[in-house]
Amino acid sequence: MLRSSKLIIFLALLTAFSSSCVINRDFILQTDEDFVYNTPVIDSTNREYKIPINSSISVMVFTRNGDVIFEALTSAANASNSASSNRGSNFLFRSNNTIEFLMDAQGMVHLPLVGPQSLVGMTVFEAQAFLEKKFSEFFVDPYCIVKVTNRRYMLFNGSGGQGVVIPMETEKYNLIEAIAHGGGLSERANSARVRVIRNINGKQQVYLFDLSKIEAAKFFDFYIESGDIIYIDPMPRFASELLTVVTPALTLLSTIILYLSVVAK
Repeated sequence: MLRSSKLIIFLALLTAFSSSCVINRDFILQTDEDFVYNTPVIDSTNREYKIPINSSISVMVFTRNGDVIFEALTSAANASNSASSNRGSNFLFRSNNTIEFLMDAQGMVHLPLVGPQSLVGMTVFEAQAFLEKKFSEFFVDPYCIVKVTNRRYMLFNGSGGQGVVIPMETEKYNLIEAIAHGGGLSERANSARVRVIRNINGKQQVYLFDLSKIEAAKFFDFYIESGDIIYIDPMPRFASELLTVVTPALTLLSTIILYLSVVAK
């Protein structure tokens, strides 16, 4: 009986020990201690975003060099102000009647009237000028507004493996803005180890930033690009996670001991 009880206790302890091996298993994208990081380009203010393949594009075309936009805004604003004059309120009218066009595998965007057009490698302003020239065959002084609607980056804010995909609503976010836009750092985050993973010409570049000191203000000039992954290393919590993992095993062990003590009587 004594030998059996020792075996049961040994198995219970073995279970607890093996369970402790899963602590901090939610960490991802870890690097070795001798990993060599790439050197980031801090002064990236002049780098313009170029439309990549597999983009989703919204295109709006207006005639007469876009003056119809202001006419519509003025008319709608006047109508809104007239209707709400009794309430003393003012309204800003914005038109959102846009259509998105998906780029095919060859990088072509199939547009009405002008047909398939390749915008890959162009900046947004270059794409607008290019399409204005194409639409000039059908409209008088066309004015185009082009927007890439599927620009986004991923942020892991230091809570472990939990991440979020954040749309890029403006042309540029610097590193600190991008983190703030995603809610900032979690309580578990290690601000001294912020990594940015970027794909450049098919090769992964990994940059390491230390945001824990005032010198991190220089990273205002490092801009996040669409497709970037911002991963903030989480601080390990050995005590709390070990307790979470071992508690079931300890409960089992105490139950076994209680059972053996009752049987021994």
